[in-house]
Amino acid sequence: MTKTNIPSTTIVEPQPSAIDMTVRVQVKMKEFLERVVARSGLKRNEAKSAAEATLAVLGEAIANGEEVNLPGLGKLKVNREKATDRGTVYVIRVVQNRPNEGGNEPLADQV
Repeated sequence: MTKTNIPSTTIVEPQPSAIDMTVRVQVKMKEFLERVVARSGLKRNEAKSAAEATLAVLGEAIANGEEVNLPGLGKLKVNREKATDRGTVYVIRVVQNRPNEGGNEPLADQV
C-alpha cells in the first residue's frame, strides 16, 4: 500500500465584501441642495436651478442609453432597463476612480 500525499489546507475566514450594497442614507432633494449650496457658495435659488438642470440632463442621458463620464461622479453605463407600471427601471453600473488616479480634477475653481 502506498501513501498518497494530500496537500494541507488552510481555513480562511471569509472577509467582508469590499462593496457594501446596503443603503444607509437616502439623500433627498432638500439635503442635496443644501450640500450644493455649501460646496458651491451659490444662493439657494441659483443652486436649485443648476441642480435641477444638471439632474434633468443626467436623467435624459440615462433614458437615452448614453454612457456618462463625469469627474466627481464617475462613469455611468446602463446595463439593463425594464418598463414597469410605475416607469422604467434602470440598472446602472457606476465606476468611480480612486483618488489621484486621473479624472479627479475639479470642474471649476474653488470659490
